[in-house]
Order: sequence, then structure tokens, then C-alpha cells
Amino acid sequence: MQKIKRYQFKDNPFPVLFCDVGKACNMNCNVCYSKYDIDDIDTYYLDKALAQFPKKNVHVILVGGEPTISPHFFDYLKIINKHGHLPYISTNGKRIGKDDKFAKDLADYCHENRVRIHLPISGGTDPELNQIIFNDENAYKFKIKALDNLQKYSVDKVALSVVIIKGINEHIIKEIFELGDKYKEIVQALLFRSQANLGDYIPQEKHYSTNEFLNYLLVNKLATKKDFSRVFSAGWLYPQCEGRNCCYKFLQGKRYIEICEVLTQPCWMRGKIGNNQPFVENLFEGTIEQFGG
Repeated sequence: MQKIKRYQFKDNPFPVLFCDVGKACNMNCNVCYSKYDIDDIDTYYLDKALAQFPKKNVHVILVGGEPTISPHFFDYLKIINKHGHLPYISTNGKRIGKDDKFAKDLADYCHENRVRIHLPISGGTDPELNQIIFNDENAYKFKIKALDNLQKYSVDKVALSVVIIKGINEHIIKEIFELGDKYKEIVQALLFRSQANLGDYIPQEKHYSTNEFLNYLLVNKLATKKDFSRVFSAGWLYPQCEGRNCCYKFLQGKRYIEICEVLTQPCWMRGKIGNNQPFVENLFEGTIEQFGG
């Protein structure tokens, strides 16, 4: 395993940073990389850290726990926006689906600021799969309700995020494309991630490679070679990837599709910030070490 690389805030090299806002969560999923003790991130700490970054427009992905139940949730968004960065909310959708006032407040904020929302929907609308992955056979109901609320309030920067587990949930991939079509007014991206063997995960012999997944889309007529030609980000486009092709982004109509093996191997693009530590560090190596890998 490569040595953990840590950087002072003023030297942050990562265009994407995962930010663990705290451990509290309103679900108990069977697939969750974040099953470890973390402190609630301090707003003063986050403010001072982001102010020192050498470049603007860092994509700061709020994870947890569940970001939307943090009492400082909107403060985090304001701090990230204030310093010229882009907040991504990685949310299970439970509060957005069940709390209409919160959904409206979030929409109001999104209308005035740059914000992106990632909604994990790895079980589709299959109750058995939702039980296997989210430990709740009815999880899909509040996730669909979250999409309904986001559409009702015209929050149009939403990505459906799916962890693909080989031999478990491939059959819902077609349904995810259909959900993207149904909510096309708000869903701008479909994000497919290979499950990494970190934290709590479902055993699998081997994770999906990017090339395997691209071939799956082609064989099942969910994308075409012409779609693939509209690539705008891929490992082979960046010398830092050293020949690896572990992510691939392409346009399909007005939305984009992303396939990524994030957390299955090191990535120069992605780091993490949090636990009120005075540095940013590699996402992959740091995560592995916390789980004793």
C-alpha cells in the first residue's frame, strides 16, 4: 500500500474532496464505507481551511453519516460557497423525502447558490435489494419521494448515484436509466460506482472495472459507441492517471454518465478533509488505513 500523503491546506492538490461532517445518520446501511468514529466537523475549522486553498472551484462532497441531519448543514453549504467552491450533498434522501419544509428550504438555497445533490439509489425500487443494501426494504419509497420533492421545487442539479455490486444488483441498471428519463427535468447525471471492500460491504469476488461496465452498457443497449465518443473525462486523458482508466464520463443527451472505480484504488483527483485535522490527505490510502487494510 502506498504511503498516506498529507498536505497543508494552502497546498491542497485535490480538485475533489470528501468531507465527513459527522457520524450521526438516520439509516444503518449494509453498504457504507463510513463506519468509523469521526468528530462533527467544526464550522470555524472548515471556514479557515477552505479560505487557504490555492485554487477555487474545489468540489467538496459532504458525506457522513448523513449530512442533512447535521444542525450545521446549511452553515457548511454557506462556507463552501463563500470561498468559491462547489458543495455536493451526498444524501440518502430520507429527510428530503419525509420533511417537506426542509425540502423547500433546501430548494430555496439551491436556487440562489451553486449546489449539487447526489442521491444513492443502488437498490432501485426492488424491496429485496433495498433490504440487502440499505437494510430497509422500503428505503426506495422515501428516495422516490425525495425525487418528487426536488422536482416539485425545481432543484435541477441532481445526480442518481449507484454502487454496483457484481452479481447482486446489475439488473436495476436499466431502471436507473428509466428513472433518469422520468425525472429528466432535474436529473443531470447518472453516477455508477464499483463497490469497494471498505467499511461495511457485501462480499463480491471482484469489483467491476470501468471497461467491463462500459461493455455492459453497450451489450444491454443502454449506451452506444457514439455516446462513448462524447467523453469529456477519462483516465487516459490525464498523465497523472499513469495509464489507468478507472473513471469515464460521457454525455448522453442533456445528461452525463459517469463510471468510476473510486475507493478501489488510489486517485490523484480525490482527497479528504475532516475530523478537524490540520491537513488534507489521499482519500484511498487514508481510508484503507482506518480500516486496518
